[in-house]
Amino acid sequence: MRYLIILYAFAFATCQSKTEEAKLRETMEGDWMILLADHHLENEDQRQIYGKIQDSVIEAKCLKLVRFYDDGSFQQVDYPEIKGKWAVSPDLELFMGTGGRGFDDFKVNYLSYQDQELRLRENLRAEGETIKLDWYFKKLTNGLLLDASRNAWRKKPTAPESDKDLKIRLGWILDYYSRYFELVAEESSFFIGKRVMLPLRYYQHAMSTLPYDPQSDFAGLWYNAEQAEQAYGYLKSTVYKLGNKYPSDRNYVIEYSKYLRQVGVAIQHLE
Repeated sequence: MRYLIILYAFAFATCQSKTEEAKLRETMEGDWMILLADHHLENEDQRQIYGKIQDSVIEAKCLKLVRFYDDGSFQQVDYPEIKGKWAVSPDLELFMGTGGRGFDDFKVNYLSYQDQELRLRENLRAEGETIKLDWYFKKLTNGLLLDASRNAWRKKPTAPESDKDLKIRLGWILDYYSRYFELVAEESSFFIGKRVMLPLRYYQHAMSTLPYDPQSDFAGLWYNAEQAEQAYGYLKSTVYKLGNKYPSDRNYVIEYSKYLRQVGVAIQHLE
């Protein structure tokens, strides 16, 4: 009888574990913004080590948009050509791999899920220390920014585009990042300029273009170098013509959003 009770207890615990595993798997399916990593530093060595790598950790993952599919694949919106693999273990570890920068090999432990916000613990090994990072993922109820139709501009053209088509596609890019900044303003207290493929410089209440870089991600969006420079010229001319017509709002990220929308509209009327 004693052994039957033990076996029953073990079976019950196993069933509960599987239930929690299945619940986490179901929770993961869908669209997410990765908000931030909250570090827990236990000694001076860890403070020194993390100080050296913090920027690269944040730049690799924070404020990225990720979609998890029910077939065990996932995709970063910034890497439309790559589909990674994800899985949940019985002890509630989340594994993500081969999914592009930041998620080629990522393992975290489940901590909590409340109000559409998921907290996961990474034990980051660096220079002989284990640094605890709590990652916060926000589930998106409106994941339109991850849809293929919103990201068609990321696909490099197979033939030269007309002047009109260049302006239209540039308008799509500006509209996308306007909506992205709108989302960032809702969910985050900071932004990362490198998340945006447009050659822009950001100020607290203003924006300007960066010098043209033929090796940039922006240049790689167009059919060839000539068309990339032409698209850059349209962007630079429009920003210059708008001059001081810069919106004012409750914070500078919302202002970025509104300004990019203005630029996108103005480019369509550029002579």
